[in-house]
Amino acid sequence: MPTRFVTVLTLCGLVFGSTGCRARGVEFDLKDRSGKVWSVGRGGEVWVVHFWASWCAPCVEEVPEWVRWRPPSGVRKIAISVDESWADANRIWPKSAHLGEVLVLDIGGTVAKDHFGSFEYPESYLIREGQDGAVVLHKWVGPVRWESPILKREIEEAIARVR
Repeated sequence: MPTRFVTVLTLCGLVFGSTGCRARGVEFDLKDRSGKVWSVGRGGEVWVVHFWASWCAPCVEEVPEWVRWRPPSGVRKIAISVDESWADANRIWPKSAHLGEVLVLDIGGTVAKDHFGSFEYPESYLIREGQDGAVVLHKWVGPVRWESPILKREIEEAIARVR
């Protein structure tokens, strides 16, 4: 599974002329399996937002590594299934997943499409929440080697650029 890194410059820099951009509407609330609502975009945290689907072969291959991956200190992660039901997402998501894993459902991919412009999965974003909405620091298109030291360094460098 190759790692493809697409810098945020392709997403924002050419349009907004910056290494980060205030992406329209990167604030959302989605529910996990227990019904708990997760709000992302307004809390001042750094997140890796990962969109995937059970019908996406590269996503299915990537899920076990995503579940094992522990992000750098100060970074949270959230997996967002764009499946139509929990039954579909649960077929793929490991029952042994760490209890601290955040998995939410975006039925119809509304958050993926309308807030991030995602239409190809897997897609992942490094975002930093702020008072005026989240800033996208980095975007990855396609499967990612989540446990790679290169990825860790890339996340840390992206965060350092906006401090």
